[in-house]
Amino acid sequence: MQIKKELSNQRRRVVKSDNKNQSIQCPECFKVFSGPSGLRLHMPKHTGQFKFWCGKCQRDFSCRANYQAHMDKHEGITFPCQKCTKRFKTKISLNYHQSEHTGIYLYRCSVCNKGFNLKGNFAKHQAACK
Repeated sequence: MQIKKELSNQRRRVVKSDNKNQSIQCPECFKVFSGPSGLRLHMPKHTGQFKFWCGKCQRDFSCRANYQAHMDKHEGITFPCQKCTKRFKTKISLNYHQSEHTGIYLYRCSVCNKGFNLKGNFAKHQAACK
């Protein structure tokens, strides 16, 4: 397989850091990945060899999970909250929402004690809440 051959040739560029994580660079666009699997999922963008194809909108996917999440949107699959009437397009969105019911958040403001699950939203809030 061409991707595997390119990946094996690319292993020469693997760099080990002090914390024993490996990074590997794409030979086409020089994007850096944390390991060979990231590069393997990325390479179809250059080769055009995707494993999964959506017949409804002609999008290609190299990862089954991304393809399945995409197809769920076409099929109108939603994820209902068991505690209220809200519905969500993705399971991760439902998981974030459920924190509103449990009070468990990944980030909490030290000034006003408001909770957040997304780092970006937390950072914006911190900048405004001084």
